[in-house]
Amino acid sequence: METALISVIVPVYNVAQYLEKSIASIQRQTYHNLEIILVDDGSTDNTHDMVMKFAEEGFIPIRYFFKPNGGKHRAINEGVK
Repeated sequence: METALISVIVPVYNVAQYLEKSIASIQRQTYHNLEIILVDDGSTDNTHDMVMKFAEEGFIPIRYFFKPNGGKHRAINEGVK
């Protein structure tokens, strides 16, 4: 019985070209009570647009947060909050 919600926190920064493959990999997991938390660490490419596209199409909820560039660890901590 899968009842616990698992949050997968992914810091992203200028990764638009890799985002589709990454999100698809998470969505293929056998545990289905997941949410994806993407923390954009100040991307300057079209990462934001890609995230919005996947959030609308995805089977797993995607939460997206944008913050000014501060590094991977700060982005992870923001996702934990």
